[in-house]
Amino acid sequence: MKIGRQLVAALVEKARILDYQRLILDSHVSMKAAHTIYRAAGFRKVGAPSDFPEVLKPIVVFVQMDLDGT
Repeated sequence: MKIGRQLVAALVEKARILDYQRLILDSHVSMKAAHTIYRAAGFRKVGAPSDFPEVLKPIVVFVQMDLDGT
């Protein structure tokens, strides 16, 4: 397993241990390999928060994973 997948798996595991209900990650649009890892781990693309700077919205990808038993 490559380091990116290991890091995401560790993040999700720790979040579940800490009883988090959701994880939201962001990355630059150019980080295609990261986006593939996030999708494979179960994250889905979501919109930017309403208070996120408009100028940055076109270049940032947000993904979310709900941890409520899924």
